[in-house]
Amino acid sequence: MIPLDRQILTEDGFFELRPPTGPVVKLAVFGDLAFHGPILDTLILDSRRGVFSDIRSHTTKADLVIGNLESVLIRYPYSPLGGKACLISDLRALLELEAAGFHVLTLANNHILDAGQAGLEECLEEIAASGMQATGAGKDAAHARIPATVQAGSITFTVFAYCYGAGQIAGKDRAGCNEALLEIIQMDLSEFCGQKDFPVVCLHMDAEFQSTPAPDRVSLCRDLAESGIPLILCHHPHVVQGIEVHEGSLIVYSLGNFVFPILPYMKNNSDECHLTFHLEIDVDKDGPVSARIEPAVIDEQGHPIRATGQERKELLSMIAERSRLLGDPAELDRRYF
Repeated sequence: MIPLDRQILTEDGFFELRPPTGPVVKLAVFGDLAFHGPILDTLILDSRRGVFSDIRSHTTKADLVIGNLESVLIRYPYSPLGGKACLISDLRALLELEAAGFHVLTLANNHILDAGQAGLEECLEEIAASGMQATGAGKDAAHARIPATVQAGSITFTVFAYCYGAGQIAGKDRAGCNEALLEIIQMDLSEFCGQKDFPVVCLHMDAEFQSTPAPDRVSLCRDLAESGIPLILCHHPHVVQGIEVHEGSLIVYSLGNFVFPILPYMKNNSDECHLTFHLEIDVDKDGPVSARIEPAVIDEQGHPIRATGQERKELLSMIAERSRLLGDPAELDRRYF
């Protein structure tokens, strides 16, 4: 296991894993994308201001762009009643994602049933009609298991997505998402992934607002790496966590929020929810070759703005420090609660 800080991390966030052994394909990967609240308001009232306007040059130059969609996108959003936070938006958000160049949206998360089974099925239909692919959720467990498959350059990527069990896990006759259990993931990989495919596993799980991952999630991610998964991407904590290389696989423990209104619930629990990054990764057929961290800050409308100057340096330093902690099991246990 090699934490990121023991790689050569340059001032612009670049780190190299190994020399390439063949043609390189460029990925751009993102954390939680939620288009409710003030973001939906700006989409309706000011359609000229794109949510991804400040980072679109990064998404459009990538061969494969992956993000976790944590809003249910339907034609006619409604205002939910009760105390539960419901992340529902309309199809303007889908147009934003399409224009930004996204290819795969993972739906395995704790808000995918916020508009019920009908809302999930409509969201899946609209994503498919847009030309993008969704994975990780479906009208039943069989449909939820099907990965997204994308040919990018010379590589066929199979993208799988899983979530912690919080009342939204799919069943034989029940809509929902895949459960993040090692035996389920290994079964899916065996069934759906060919020998020459490049598997990507996305995990939406763990406690919110923690600067370090739970020890059992670290174990799960390292087990996946040891089973040959070259890229493991995690989200849900709402804050960024560390990055490591384990058995040649790249593990990103939390990409944090990326498009997300930083409403009082988050502000009351952490003063870091507006700090984020996306990762640009070069891979060849054998796995990750190099990557670049691109820090960003989420503004009052929930839009990501590229971090510059001292703010960028501090964000890179924070990610490097949290990566260092991954190499210290005792400190990891102490900090996680």
